[in-house]
Amino acid sequence: MLTKKPYLRLVKYISVASVLLLLLASDCVYNLRTAAEPREGGTVLQFPEADGKGEISHDDPVRLEAVPNLGFRFSHWEETGDVSPILEFRMGKSDIFRTAVFVPNAVVLIPNPTTFVTPKPLLTATPEPLPTDTPEPLLTDTPEPLPTDTPVPPPTPVPPPTDTPVPPPTDTPVPPPTDTPVPQPTFTPVPLPTDTPAPTPTPTPTPVPTSTPVPQPVPLPARAPGKPPHLLIGSATLNGAPAPDGTVVTAWVADFSEPVATAVVADGQYKVSVFQFGSKSFAGTTITFKIGDLEAPQTASWEFGGVGIVNLTAGG
Repeated sequence: MLTKKPYLRLVKYISVASVLLLLLASDCVYNLRTAAEPREGGTVLQFPEADGKGEISHDDPVRLEAVPNLGFRFSHWEETGDVSPILEFRMGKSDIFRTAVFVPNAVVLIPNPTTFVTPKPLLTATPEPLPTDTPEPLLTDTPEPLPTDTPVPPPTPVPPPTDTPVPPPTDTPVPPPTDTPVPQPTFTPVPLPTDTPAPTPTPTPTPVPTSTPVPQPVPLPARAPGKPPHLLIGSATLNGAPAPDGTVVTAWVADFSEPVATAVVADGQYKVSVFQFGSKSFAGTTITFKIGDLEAPQTASWEFGGVGIVNLTAGG
């Protein structure tokens, strides 16, 4: 039968072991958290994937990969400053947080300089140069040059003057004058004029004008059956003003002495249907117009079943 003190000692040992087991169990698992900055810049993939609580055992290998979204690129890991998108390490004995920094394609970010500790250079004492005594140059006596006597050249003797003999004058014989014969004039016979016969003019026959026969317009033949007319409409202006109602507008073809169509002006407007007359086709034929007895400068080209607008003017 156990006494009271050993029983209490056993309970104490069991409690300490339980606490140690709980501490060991809690020391073996740690949290790994990742984030993307900014969130829309990309995602961070983790291998192996953590459990639902984000816990990873101590000394387990971990691989993180930063994957950028469209329009962004990976810059660096904020906590370590690494610029490689793949980060591999073993889980330590503490929680770890890693942030992947993404930037737009046209922006380059420099990692936070506080991540890297740049050692400051040690201060070194630069010895000051010791002053050196520069010896002054010794004064030296420069001997003065002794004067030298320059010999004076003797005077150059002057040669005595010499008499130059003058040649005696010579007499140049004068040639006697010669008589130049005077040429005798010669008579050139004058040619006698000759009568040049004048050419007899020949009469040029005057051409007799010939009259070119002008084709005379022919009377209007019968209208061709089954041929649709060319409809022409428009305004009629006479002497600068709308033509009065009842004014006759006629359409003409050059081959005929009669109009091919006639219309009457109403409210300053006319409408005329030009049919084909005879067996010869009117296609492409020029149509002229008259307002009353005055010719209008406007024309039209005839077409089968054609429709056209021609505004006519005549007079001043």
